[in-house]
Amino acid sequence: MTTLRTASAPRSVSLAPVVMTMEVSAPAKAAAPASVPTPDRPTTTTSTPVRTASAESAHSAMLMQRHSIHAGLMQSRITRSLPERDDVKSQGGRVSLDTDEDAKAEERVAKGNTIHGKTFTGATLQTDLVARKEFVSGMTQVDGDKSTSIDTRTCGPMALLGGMMLKDPSSVQKLAGKLKDDKRVKNDPAFRQALERIHSGKYSPSDVRTLAEVMSRKYINVSNGASTDEMMKLVGKCREMLGNDMPDVVLHRYSSTKDPAGGSHWQAYANGIEYDPWPGEDGKAVLTEGNKGLAHGGGHYTDGGVHTKIFVKEHGKKLTIERYTGADKSGKVHTNQQKPVATYEYEMKDWFGYNYTRTATTGITLDPKEEPGRTETDPTVVV
Repeated sequence: MTTLRTASAPRSVSLAPVVMTMEVSAPAKAAAPASVPTPDRPTTTTSTPVRTASAESAHSAMLMQRHSIHAGLMQSRITRSLPERDDVKSQGGRVSLDTDEDAKAEERVAKGNTIHGKTFTGATLQTDLVARKEFVSGMTQVDGDKSTSIDTRTCGPMALLGGMMLKDPSSVQKLAGKLKDDKRVKNDPAFRQALERIHSGKYSPSDVRTLAEVMSRKYINVSNGASTDEMMKLVGKCREMLGNDMPDVVLHRYSSTKDPAGGSHWQAYANGIEYDPWPGEDGKAVLTEGNKGLAHGGGHYTDGGVHTKIFVKEHGKKLTIERYTGADKSGKVHTNQQKPVATYEYEMKDWFGYNYTRTATTGITLDPKEEPGRTETDPTVVV
C-alpha cells in the first residue's frame, strides 16, 4: 500500500479496487484573498452565523495550513483533464486512515457531532430555518466510523444535498422516495431503512449522508471524487426524478489557483448560507454567510480560491457554469477571483438522464480537456 503522510487536510479516497486520492498539507499558510467574489445572489437574509468568533478563528487557522488533494479531481468518464495523483489505495474495500488528520476528523465527528444522529421532522425543517441550519450542520461527509470507505470522496453529493436541504428540505424527502425502491437500496437494510426514514419525514443528518452514498454509488463516478461533469450528471438525475421540485442552488468547487490539477473540494450555497461538508474542529459541518463562505472554501488550499461555480437554474432545466481557474492549450493557468475567465450555458433538452446541451460560451478558450461537458464526438452534450 502506498502511503502519503500529511499533517492536516481533508482528502479524497475510493472503494477497492479503485484508486483513491487524498489531500496533502503544506506548511505554508495561505491568507484569504484581499478581495473575494461577491456572494451568489442570496435571496434570504439569515440569522446569526453558526460558529463563534473563537471557533471560527481556530478553524480558519487549521484550514490555511492545508494544501488539498480533495474530492473533485479533474477526471470523469467523459474527459480526463490534467494528471490525477494516485496517493492512497484501498485495502479489502476499507479505507486505511494513514494520516493523523483523517483519524482526527473521524474522532471529531464521533465525539463532537451530536446532531449527526438526531431525529428531526420534515414539517419542522420546512418551516424553521434555525432548525434547518442545525440539521445541515450535522451533515458531515465523514461519519465517525473509521471502517467506512466512501466518506472522503462524497463532498460533491453531500454539497448538493446540503444545498437542497437549505433551500427546500421537502425536495430531499421526495428524492429519497424516488430511490427507496431501487434494487440496490432494497437489498441493503442500512440503505433501505435510512431512505424510508427520510421519506417518512422523521430522519437525521446521518440518514441524508447515507442518501449521498446511494447517489454516489448509483449515478456518478467518484473514484477520484466528483468532477464538474459528474456533478452536472448528478444535478440532471435529480432534475429527472424531481422535475420542478428540484431547488435552484449554487455549487462551489475550490482548488489551488496555482495548481488546479492538484484536487478540489465541493461546497454549496443556498438561502444565503455556504455549506462545507468537511467536519470542523467541533465535528460539525461548517456553515458561513456571505463572503465568509468563499474565503472559507479557498482556505482549504494554499493560494486557494474558487475553481468553478455551477448555478442550478429553473429547477435544474438550465445550468450556468463559471470557471474562475483553468488552463489553456499551452498549459498556462488563468485565474481571476473577481469574475469568471470562462462561462458556459447549458440547457436540458430531454428527460432521459442527465443530458445537457451547451447553448453559449463566453470568455477565454480553455484547453478542451478543461472544459465541462466535453465528449469525443460532440463537445456540446454531456452523455
